[in-house]
Amino acid sequence: MRLSPLRGAAIVGVVFASLVSGPGARAQGTPDLATAAAASRRPRECAPDHRNPGRPWHVNLWDSVRQPQLRRYCDLLGRAQARLASSPNVAREAAELADQILAGYAAPWVLRGRANVLLGDYRQAVRDFERARSVDPASIENPLTLVDFATALRRTGMQAEAIDAYRRLITTIGLLPSIESRTRVLLEAAALLMSTGASGLPEAVAVLRESVRQPLSRYEPDAYAMLLLALDRAGSSDETAAIVEHLALTGAPAALAARDPADFVYLYDPNEAAAVVAMALEHSDPAASASAWERFIASSPSSPYLAHARRHLEAMRRAPRPSPRPNPSRKP
Repeated sequence: MRLSPLRGAAIVGVVFASLVSGPGARAQGTPDLATAAAASRRPRECAPDHRNPGRPWHVNLWDSVRQPQLRRYCDLLGRAQARLASSPNVAREAAELADQILAGYAAPWVLRGRANVLLGDYRQAVRDFERARSVDPASIENPLTLVDFATALRRTGMQAEAIDAYRRLITTIGLLPSIESRTRVLLEAAALLMSTGASGLPEAVAVLRESVRQPLSRYEPDAYAMLLLALDRAGSSDETAAIVEHLALTGAPAALAARDPADFVYLYDPNEAAAVVAMALEHSDPAASASAWERFIASSPSSPYLAHARRHLEAMRRAPRPSPRPNPSRKP
């Protein structure tokens, strides 16, 4: 079920408005050819053989004569790309060998960076991506590469740089391979923006409005709960009643409360999970909401939203508790 007020809401007054409205905007999922070409994972130096499209890493004869090492270099990059998801260690080794065989290109450093993200070495990944960017600034603009670059920046606490990466990434959001990956990127961007305090809330709200416009995914309850929290923190109540109703109809508050905090993987600050849950529970379970607000306050003493949380905690403590249902099996 979709809420028509939210589906039709425009993203206004912020950077991300241009993604869904305004002059020159494109329908989501229909990027132009230049943008689609930018999503190609093949480096320019490994030109495709148009006579044999099944060999995307093939090098033409003239390039082989000029640079005898190029064929081996491209084969290694192809191997790195093919093994990236399943064996990031192997992919990293192949990329390193490719750079040793033919130095001076950005592609091996891009693949090293992506492999290091999968291996959890985020600081090294940032260094790899920066090295690639120093060789070719366009080399990290591939949407999948930008996802990994933004992730590495976010995980190393480089807040401003991560926000900039997410802004660039969202302009090509339709090129990401799945609805879940698009929604997760939007949630990550919004969480980062909210972490900057009140100044980031308008932009965060805009991104979250876009997240609830995405087709159904497992992140839909998170998108609505995060939007509810962001709107309330911003002091806007225009849409909150519709969101509360939607959350209640889908059973999202209880489902969110039952999750492990570590499951809120899109949050910049893991302690924010308690605030998301607390906000979602306020209209269905004030006592549980109060407990979640208490957890948030205890774990986030330096949060820019501490006063907001304390107001909600006091309101939940004063809220009437639902009367227990009578037990029909008990005799008076």
